[in-house]
Amino acid sequence: MSTATLEIYRTESGSVYEIAGRRIRRVAGDGSGAIEGWQEYVAINRVPASIFHPGATGEILEVVLRGGRRMYTSRLILPFG
Repeated sequence: MSTATLEIYRTESGSVYEIAGRRIRRVAGDGSGAIEGWQEYVAINRVPASIFHPGATGEILEVVLRGGRRMYTSRLILPFG
């Protein structure tokens, strides 16, 4: 039996991203299920939101998918912020 860690990131736009192993998917923020299926990724980076919106605070996720496509999220909501 193996175990896996599930990471969950929430964004200001209401999106929720689940990450397990080397896969990521977007799910509905209201808990009603997956919006997109699992996709394999190569790298996930937290980057300053000010790169895309000068003066903005916080961070966004840059997800590099297998095959080279990149996804960017809206700003992350910190669980304790």
